[in-house]
Amino acid sequence: MAEATPFRADLLIAGGANDPNLHALAAAARRLGVSIAGIFHGPEHEPPISWDFASGALLIDGHPLEVTGGFLRYDVFNPTTGDPMRVDRSMAWYSTLDGWLQSTETVASFNPEPAAAAGNKSAFLVRAAQAGLQVPRTLVTNDRRAIAAFGDGCVVKPAAGGAHCATFGEVDAETEWKDEAAPNPVFVQERLVYPEFRAFVVGGALHMFELDSPALDHRSTRESSLDYRPDLTLPDGIGEKLLGLAEGLGLSFCAYDLKTRPDDGSLCVLEVNSGPMFAGFDRKAGGKLTEAMVRALVPG
Repeated sequence: MAEATPFRADLLIAGGANDPNLHALAAAARRLGVSIAGIFHGPEHEPPISWDFASGALLIDGHPLEVTGGFLRYDVFNPTTGDPMRVDRSMAWYSTLDGWLQSTETVASFNPEPAAAAGNKSAFLVRAAQAGLQVPRTLVTNDRRAIAAFGDGCVVKPAAGGAHCATFGEVDAETEWKDEAAPNPVFVQERLVYPEFRAFVVGGALHMFELDSPALDHRSTRESSLDYRPDLTLPDGIGEKLLGLAEGLGLSFCAYDLKTRPDDGSLCVLEVNSGPMFAGFDRKAGGKLTEAMVRALVPG
């Protein structure tokens, strides 16, 4: 039996078929003349793949894949499958392809060995403060009395993320308090103001964006503004500290959010995301962000 012809390409792009971030990255690769192998799963099509542990090969439709770099995103657009087992489609695909990338030393990828703190918002803030960065005054609690004692004007957001930031007054009436305790802990923080900054780290370099909004959380309104700030240098050595922290967390690709303390104008780090959305930011940057990502994964 003849061996299957290898499927050779410069860059593997994998994840949900409806993910606009992957389409933006693929467009950047095409602009740069970088060839693509795609593994895009979704409700309309599931590509046939196999990972042979004996040889280490990843096969697409029976053809062994040979690539220089790989980029994978967890699919947040089509997370479940309709079969009776209720298998989580996104997690199954992500776990399989992430495992292959981690195990294949010849394929470059972002964040192959992230530190545990990179995936825990509370632990990250502690690490950020230890790195010499300003962080908001923070309390993690489900105790209504502790929130009330924190001070007027505080903001509340989920301890594990997944929802917008809101004032305590907005969420107080909607919370099912039982003996002064909420069902789950939340972040309680001092209220910061705009400007807000998104700092992408790509292969040891920062790509800066500035946000402004009439809303507490810029994601809650279409009236928010976004500007690409390629020449922005953050004050007080913040940029160098962000890059050093990313390296310490094992993150070669991530995005930091920073916002302004109103009394002195200092910038506070809110969080880091090791798998951020980037398509909207890339549009503002004229494709420069995704092109930097492609170059980091496929040098030369």
